[in-house]
Amino acid sequence: MSLLEDIERLNEHVKIKPPHKIIDFEPALVPMMKPRDTDQLYFDHIPNFTQVLESYAQIGYAHMGVCHGKPMCMFGCVPLWAGVAELWMITDVNLGSSARTFHRVTKEMFDIYMSELSLVRIQIWVHSQNERAIKWAKSLYFEEEGIARKFGPDGADFYLLARFKNGRTSNRTIFDSRGSNCATGARPRDGARTAGAR
Repeated sequence: MSLLEDIERLNEHVKIKPPHKIIDFEPALVPMMKPRDTDQLYFDHIPNFTQVLESYAQIGYAHMGVCHGKPMCMFGCVPLWAGVAELWMITDVNLGSSARTFHRVTKEMFDIYMSELSLVRIQIWVHSQNERAIKWAKSLYFEEEGIARKFGPDGADFYLLARFKNGRTSNRTIFDSRGSNCATGARPRDGARTAGAR
């Protein structure tokens, strides 16, 4: 049985310890969360956003990270087509005290999504004002691919970031406005532990 189908084995696999735990997404717990600023925008601008999250869970996989029974984050993976999936995540304003634990666990979960679902690419959309999320994604070897103007429910720009199998970037060459070669997409250091595939 897949780890994604066995929540107890999943918790054992990611070595999470009480009072922290990973549970399957539970809509009834969503009102217990107070989402961080840019995450709250989804609830403010999209009617019945909790139902949208439920639909994500039905067509893909969705989980919650809880501490003492209170959700600190929720995240999931929505397959788009063979080998490609989109990830999502909502975090609570009180995540700080559990941030290290859930940072490690979500890295593990992304690996599990990639492995269990045979993914070669995972992608995320990040609000342009969510600097914390952009920095976090890049620490997990996501590469910024572009910007979608006025894409968000609040009319804000969003960045598209992607990560590829084994934590590697596409290693594409980036050009400046004159077309000259400026840089090459970074790769993890040799021997560095890569984060898995929200």
